[in-house]
Formats: sequence, C-alpha cells, structure tokens
Amino acid sequence: MYLFLHLQMREQIRLFVVVVYTVCFSSYEVLALVDAIGCGEHKGCFQYPDGCQDAECELLVTWQAVTAGIDTEFGIIGKLTSEEHYVGIGFSHNQQMHDADVWACLQLADSSIVLDHSYNLANVYGNVQTNTTGATNLTAAFDNGVLECTFTRLNKLEDPQEPFFDLTAMEYYLMVPRGPRDDTHDPPKLKKHIEIPIVSNEKINFTLYSTYGGDVNLPTLPKVHGSLMMFGWIVCASIAIICARYYKPMWPGRQLLGQKVWFTFHRSLMVINVVCFSAAFVVIFVHVGGWVIYTSTSDKQFIHATIGCIVVGLGLTNPIMALFRPHPTNDNRWIFNWAHFSVGTSAHILAMFNVYLGMELLNLPSYSKGVFVGWICFHFVMEICLEIMNCVNKES
Repeated sequence: MYLFLHLQMREQIRLFVVVVYTVCFSSYEVLALVDAIGCGEHKGCFQYPDGCQDAECELLVTWQAVTAGIDTEFGIIGKLTSEEHYVGIGFSHNQQMHDADVWACLQLADSSIVLDHSYNLANVYGNVQTNTTGATNLTAAFDNGVLECTFTRLNKLEDPQEPFFDLTAMEYYLMVPRGPRDDTHDPPKLKKHIEIPIVSNEKINFTLYSTYGGDVNLPTLPKVHGSLMMFGWIVCASIAIICARYYKPMWPGRQLLGQKVWFTFHRSLMVINVVCFSAAFVVIFVHVGGWVIYTSTSDKQFIHATIGCIVVGLGLTNPIMALFRPHPTNDNRWIFNWAHFSVGTSAHILAMFNVYLGMELLNLPSYSKGVFVGWICFHFVMEICLEIMNCVNKES
C-alpha cells in the first residue's frame, strides 16, 4: 500500500511539473480543436501553404461528415494580424468573393467568438449579413494571434429563406478570407478583408475527403484593366503632356507626319492613351458583369469606380474638344487652350490617384506602391525644372 501511494504521488508530481513547464516555458504552436491528422483519409483538408501541418499552416480548413449526406463539421485555423478579427470560409462559383456564401468565426470586442454568416451578392460589392440557420455546435478559441473554431453545418436546407449553398448539389471553390470587425453595427459584422483571400486551385467536392492547396488569386481581367490604365496614363499621357507643355520650341523648322514634331508625338500618345483607357473601361465592365451596386459610399471600390468614370469622361472630352478647336490666330483660341489644359490636367491628376487606389485594391506589394510614388515625385520635379528653364529662356 505504501509503495502504491508513493508511486501515485510521484506520478501526480510529474504531471504537475509537465503542466507548469508547458504553461510557463513552451512556445505556443496550435490549439487543440483542429489538426491535419488524417487529411485525405477520414477528412478533407485545405492547407496553406500546400501540404503544411498544424503549426506550419497559416490557414487550415478541414471537413468531415457528421451524418453522411446530412451535415458536415468544418474546422478552421487562421493566423491573424493585430488588425484582423475573423477568419472564415467562402463557397464560390468562380474564385471571386462576390456571389459567395461566407461562414466566419468572428472575435468580438469582449474576446468572445461567434459564428457569422453572410452573403456577397452578384454585381453588388458589400457583405450582406444573414442568419446562421443550419449551423450548430460552435467551439472556438483564440491564442497568440491564432483563431481556431469548429462548427457543424447542414449540407442543404429544404426551404432556405436566405442564400444557403447546397454542398451536395455541386462543387465550389473554397476561399479563406481574414479581416477586421465592423463595430458600427449591432451585432458587429465583418469588414472587408485586408488581404486578398486565399482561394483553392480547383473546385472542391465537400462530400469527399481529399487534400487541396491554394494561393492568392488575382483575376486576369482586373490585371489587364490595371495594366492598360497604367500604360495609358502613366506612360503615354505623361510623356504627351510634357511634349505639349515644354517641347514646342524644339525642332521649329521640322515636321513629322505633316505636323510639328511636338504635336505629332502629343497627338499620337494621347490617341494611344484613349485606346488604352477605353479598352480598360470595357474590360472591367465585362469582369463585374455590368454596373454594380455598392452598399457603402466609403468603400474604396466605390471611390475607385466613381473616379474612374470621371476620368474616362474627362479623357474622352479632351480629344472631342480638340476636333473643334479654333485656329491658333482666332480670338477665342485662349478659351480652348485653358479648357484643354484644365480638363487634361484634372484627368491626369485624378488618374494618378485612382491608379494608386487600384494598386491597393489589388493588394500589390508595398514596394510597387513605393515605386509608383517615387515616379510621381520624379515627374513633379521634372516639370518644375522644365518650368524654370522655360522662364529663364523667356527672360533671356
């Protein structure tokens, strides 16, 4: 008996020491709710980076049937920054966040964690909060910047009153957004994700147990839109403006294509710019499927779209005015000159601001935005230098 008690006491002391050491000295890795054990065998997994295991994962989503064909348990692990308060999963038809069924684990201001269900309508930018009917058994925890949760979701609802994607009817792309909380609503809701969500490389059948990987997905058409706008306004328009404003005295006796050299360059570059921004305007409309509705006028996408429409309007107005410009000797020529200068300069400045805003919307690396700001500073300094040279030449 004495030996038995002695051994029991030693075991309790050993366990106590292990617990104390774990709490005080071991580094935090992952919580205990979700893991990658059995991925591809008895549960499906989406891992980012591809093939990561537990603590290695920046994002991990798992799913397995609770009752076959009836409901599925989802598990989510997400590493968050100090500005982010939720991690979620979105079921999407097209690797884009609009027209997506989004389920997110949201940390509130009191540190409690709730399940949030929302839907991004097609052709509408904004997150519409809905009810969590069909989801139960939420368990969640947050520690050291890692949010982890599990919940059970019905595969389908017989008569859904709000959008509820049927997991048995078709396959979906899986998107994993992370972002801040909007406390201006009661109850709080999701704000737009800070970084572009990670999206699966292929559509997923959530009734099967396979492993999937993914990455940040930048759709092709927005990239084409941005490239055309940048080439048109940054390259063509900027050079054309410099030529018209400061190079008129150059090559006074020479012509190119029947016109003064500066004017040929100015007109040709501006025509290319008009073609570029017109094509970019059409491309983005094709991408979003026409005119869209914005739920908030403070949304960066609403601001970008509004300024973009103004820029295109001004950009088309200037060449139309140029077609009806009076002769240089006409008494009203000064009116055209000021109107042409004002409209063109306004369009160029607004375009520069909108290009930068577009770079933020595409979540381009910070160094690319630094290069762009550096170019704007360089362009501004060059204009000042050329303006000073013009003044000096006039005085001499």
